[in-house]
Amino acid sequence: MTDFLEDRVDLQRDDDFLKQALFKIVRTEGHFLKAAPAYRGDTGTRFLVQPYPPHK
Repeated sequence: MTDFLEDRVDLQRDDDFLKQALFKIVRTEGHFLKAAPAYRGDTGTRFLVQPYPPHK
């Protein structure tokens, strides 16, 4: 994961658990969450919350 500030939150799960949970959401709720490569020069994955579709 990138852009994660460990001092901002105290998590009860390890990184691998969180990554797997987020990838599951990407697979099952792709309209809500997308995965993208990390920023240039970094490794990992960015998880991007998608905006709501516009109302018709």
